[in-house]
Amino acid sequence: MMKELRQQYISSIAVPSFQSSEDYYINIIRNGLGFLQEYQQLIQAIDADSILNIIAHSTGTALRNELLLHLEADQRFGYVLVATPEITAELFIGSINQISRWLIKNPNKISMESLLKELVSYVHRLVYREDKRV
Repeated sequence: MMKELRQQYISSIAVPSFQSSEDYYINIIRNGLGFLQEYQQLIQAIDADSILNIIAHSTGTALRNELLLHLEADQRFGYVLVATPEITAELFIGSINQISRWLIKNPNKISMESLLKELVSYVHRLVYREDKRV
């Protein structure tokens, strides 16, 4: 069950590489939030901390290399990163993991739409074009 859930999560956050840079990062978040929303009751019923630890580890491993490639490419194409590509990737992954934990423990504190809006703002601060600075 845990292995299947972990694989489902990894599949859910996979996004096509051909999207615009902004869409790529935002869709990782959108897909991850969608997964949490879909499986929220199951995650809470089994053991939220254990599942989230497994998902966090899997997400970091599965996403890190792909994310790093995108960040390095974006930097070459004129995007400004908040830190080195490696640190920016870790900030991005760590943020997703921590927000996931918070969301499972506080399911009714904020709507998914509001949370996504806040996270989009965060992405714009991590990776942005100087000429499109928010």
